Amino acid sequence: MKKKLPLSDTRGGYPQSLTLQSIAYKEQGLKYHVGLHTQKEWQWYCVVYGSVSMTHNGNVHRLTPGTSILIPPGDERSPQCAGKAPGYIVAQFINRSCALESISGTRSAITSDLLPELHALVDELKNPSRVNSSELVLALFSRIIIGQERNTAGGVVRQKVKTSGINPKRKEDIAARIDHFLETRMHTKVDRNEIAAAFGISPTHCARLYRETRGITLHERLTALRIAEAKHLLLMSTQSISDIAFEIGFDSISHFTRLFRAEVGASPSDYRRSGGHVYGG
Repeated sequence: MKKKLPLSDTRGGYPQSLTLQSIAYKEQGLKYHVGLHTQKEWQWYCVVYGSVSMTHNGNVHRLTPGTSILIPPGDERSPQCAGKAPGYIVAQFINRSCALESISGTRSAITSDLLPELHALVDELKNPSRVNSSELVLALFSRIIIGQERNTAGGVVRQKVKTSGINPKRKEDIAARIDHFLETRMHTKVDRNEIAAAFGISPTHCARLYRETRGITLHERLTALRIAEAKHLLLMSTQSISDIAFEIGFDSISHFTRLFRAEVGASPSDYRRSGGHVYGG
């Protein structure tokens, strides 16, 4: 009978692509600032709530909730609070086989398919005494990093396209890249013109293609992403409801509250108070 190998055994089966050296969930105040420094291993820095200004090799990246940055070994970096006290995950790890160079040194959004893993990772880091916690932390971390690698590989590419005569498979590819575009920019005041410009097509054609492929409008998709992010922040952060509304791109708190109630079935405050256990939540 063939002997089963452990998942981390590199002789065959499932070799370990990522090895965690350290990982922690931390919360800091408004004066948070770490001076310019380097690390010997790869670093993943992900903001859960608040905002951080990350200087990396002279470039400044503003990290908002649900965004992260991968920093290669030896690169200079310096994080500091950017107006709102942050909660974040920071990890040092060895990369054995993942193609991370192409996605390093840039701000990346944790896409909606990876948000459950991010929530679970924060929860696990807050409760390290649980059975097999270290194994689960590695699994969740690996899922997020590899997921980001895959999402970026299939992400938005600026190119001229024509919507007339496009076969269904090609339309689906464009719609998928529009999805990724919206996920990475939902915290900003993105509009149809900006989305269309990213693909070199007219706003009208962009809206029609997306509606035909997804069955919903661009605005409806953007709203769904923002509501999902609001639910995440309400449960995972101590930010005020008004701060959350502005964080995810709403100008009006009352508009955000009405929209949240209509989509979720409860007000933001009730959703937070119940721990997300509400009808429609």
